[in-house]
Amino acid sequence: MKWAGKAFLVGFTAIASHFFLSSLARADTIYASDYGSDAIVRFDSNGNASPFADANSGLYRPAGLALGGSGNLYVANSGSNTVMKFDSTGNGSVFASSGLNGPSSLAFDGSGNLYVLNGSDGTIEKFDSSGHGTFFASVGLTLSQGLACDASGNLYVANVPILAPGSLIRVNKFDSSGNQSVFASFLFPANEMIPGGLAFDTSGNLYVAIDYLFRPSPEFIYRIDPSGSQSLFTSSGLASPRGLAFGSGGDLYVANVNGTIEKFDSSANASPFASGLNQLRGIAGQAVPEPATWFLLALGILALLGSRQFCRRVS
Repeated sequence: MKWAGKAFLVGFTAIASHFFLSSLARADTIYASDYGSDAIVRFDSNGNASPFADANSGLYRPAGLALGGSGNLYVANSGSNTVMKFDSTGNGSVFASSGLNGPSSLAFDGSGNLYVLNGSDGTIEKFDSSGHGTFFASVGLTLSQGLACDASGNLYVANVPILAPGSLIRVNKFDSSGNQSVFASFLFPANEMIPGGLAFDTSGNLYVAIDYLFRPSPEFIYRIDPSGSQSLFTSSGLASPRGLAFGSGGDLYVANVNGTIEKFDSSANASPFASGLNQLRGIAGQAVPEPATWFLLALGILALLGSRQFCRRVS
């Protein structure tokens, strides 16, 4: 085999290996919103923390988080009625400010539209990629928390439509036109049970955090399959769970109001991930390929370029 042919084969193999291995060897970057400290903290996959943004960046009572397709982090600034956008280095700017009233939760659909739940009035605003917003829907009564989009672009919102007797928690489903239906409901005998975060796994199961305001008391994460069938996922390791996010390996990260982050594998086995924060309200996860897979990509590109140059010189 001629040198050019060997170089092409090496390049093709290295590039293919990058995309195959990067789907396996991925590290998680986890972002958590510290409501009590007006800060966003970034964690590597081992739970090592580093500052990402703070009040000097414009944060004021940060709540829900969402990662955009380009890797930018979006933050619901509940204290200033804004949504902020941060690049990977922590540089922030105001993304949206219209139609917001105590924004608490964020979710992106597959088309890049950002949905924002207003915790103060139970309305939902929809923003395009330029930050232009329009009214999308209303979930009505108070204590609405948690947003998530499925793979088909449907939006799910958890809320408490009535407070007594007991607590009825509903998960409402909205199609892309804003038509609403009840996807699932939970009835608890105790008052003041409220929903926390929502998150979908890769199989299309929806996870719902249930928070009891008057702790100590058992708190829950339920799993709802695509047909609406419910099962208890876990009731351990929770302390007012408010934010849910999945990592690349299928682990579920849970942000607790008490300043801890718990990690659950697919079998609901819990392990502490982080602690020592103030009041956590939101969490988001981003998977990135390990450095070795980027080396393979660079090697492949160089080999392909080398084979091309060789062919030019001998032709």
